[in-house]
Amino acid sequence: MLIHPAHWMDYPDSPNNKRLFVATAGAAVITLSTLMVLNEAWYKNFPKSEFHTFNDWGEWEGIDKFGHAF
Repeated sequence: MLIHPAHWMDYPDSPNNKRLFVATAGAAVITLSTLMVLNEAWYKNFPKSEFHTFNDWGEWEGIDKFGHAF
């Protein structure tokens, strides 16, 4: 007797829009809520400033830029 794979394992010809929306919305909700929780946990008692950059070549010699790119 030949066992066929489950129907949900079949590759569809076109994307399932409902499943794509649920997956994308779920990932967005998880990401945003994680960032909000971490912001409260780590940075709540520290002063915040506007986005800024500075030349950190003397401290890290660009290795952090490599890490971010990776």
